[in-house]
Amino acid sequence: MGNYPNSAYTLRQGRIYVESAPFSYQTSTQQNPAAYNFPFLLRYGLTDDVEIRLAGNGLTSTNDFPGSTTGFAPLILDTKVHLWDEQMDVFIPAAALEVYLQTNWGSKEFRSGVQPSLNLNLDFPLTDITNVEMTLGYTGVQADVEVNQFSYQWAIEQQVTDPLQLFVHGYYLAPVGSLDFSNVIGAGGFYQLSKQTTLFTSFNAATDHNSPPFSTQFGIAFAF
Repeated sequence: MGNYPNSAYTLRQGRIYVESAPFSYQTSTQQNPAAYNFPFLLRYGLTDDVEIRLAGNGLTSTNDFPGSTTGFAPLILDTKVHLWDEQMDVFIPAAALEVYLQTNWGSKEFRSGVQPSLNLNLDFPLTDITNVEMTLGYTGVQADVEVNQFSYQWAIEQQVTDPLQLFVHGYYLAPVGSLDFSNVIGAGGFYQLSKQTTLFTSFNAATDHNSPPFSTQFGIAFAF
C-alpha cells in the first residue's frame, strides 16, 4: 500500500502481513467529493509462491456539501502468484500475476457492483539499492454503464539508509476506447522501525482534471 504498483514478490508459506493507513485523504474532483479512508490489506502466504489477500478502503467518509456520508467501502478478495524471479543480466524482471474481485460487501452508499481485475506485477532491481516496480492492470468497472479500464502504475525506489527508502511513483488509468484518463504523480518513503514494523507515507498530485488534485496517506505495516 505504500506506493502505487504492487510487488512481484509473495510471502513465504505461513507468514502473515498486515498493512493499514489510518490517515488517507483525497481532495474533491468534478465527479467525486473529497474523501477520508482507513484502508487495509491482509496478506497470507498460502505457499512460497501463492499469496491470498483481503483488502479494502475500510472506513470511508465523503465530504459532499452540504452533507457527508460515512460507511465501509466494499471488500476486495485478492490472490497473487509469483511467476518467476528476476534475471537482470538479460533484463528479465521478477513477475507475478494478481487476480482480484471488488465485491458488494460494504455499505450500500459505496457499492459499485462486482468488479474483476487482472494485474501483471513487475520488479526491475537495477542495483542493490535501486528498484523499479510496474503494474499493468485491466479492470471491469460498473458506473452508469460497464466499461473496461486499463491502468499502469510505476515507482522508482531508492534505499537511502538501512531503515529509509524513498520513492517517486505515479499511475495512469483510462477506460478502453475513451479519451478520458487519470494521471497522478507523487513521492514518499518507507521507514523500517524494526524487522517486523514499517511506516510509510506519500504525497501526490494530479496532472489532469479527472483525478483528485491532492492526495496523501500515512500508514504502518506489520509482519508475523
